[in-house]
Amino acid sequence: MARRSYILWLAVLTHLVWGVTLILSEPATMATATSMLHRIIKHNVAEGMIVFAAGCLALASMYRRKLDMIGFQLLLPQQFLLFVSAYASARAVWMQQYGDGVTRPFAFILTDQWAWILVAILHAVRVTEIHFGDLGRWSSLTQKPSTGS
Repeated sequence: MARRSYILWLAVLTHLVWGVTLILSEPATMATATSMLHRIIKHNVAEGMIVFAAGCLALASMYRRKLDMIGFQLLLPQQFLLFVSAYASARAVWMQQYGDGVTRPFAFILTDQWAWILVAILHAVRVTEIHFGDLGRWSSLTQKPSTGS
């Protein structure tokens, strides 16, 4: 059964939609979130197939019956693409220029693009929690055990 994780569903559905739009329309490569991928691959159909495949792999991970390294690895392409999109968004904010070249003030682009940066971070946190346990427990792993004086 699919995991009830809204951030994973958001990322899956986003990548499926982006994949289809990239395959069908070259102008979709100019969207800020997909622009960095276009700088690397330079072919909208190939980009769309990669993004769509990452969404499908993540979807397969969500429907696996057990949590294991295979399920975790199925989510890695999606996480990578989310970090690429987050980088493109952060770059747009810093350079004050969208992926298609339109310039706007820093605050304008930050208001528009901050969500993709946040999605990449929240997705990474959720994937880590699902596959490696609650992040709150990690602090106890780094503390020295008490010697009981």
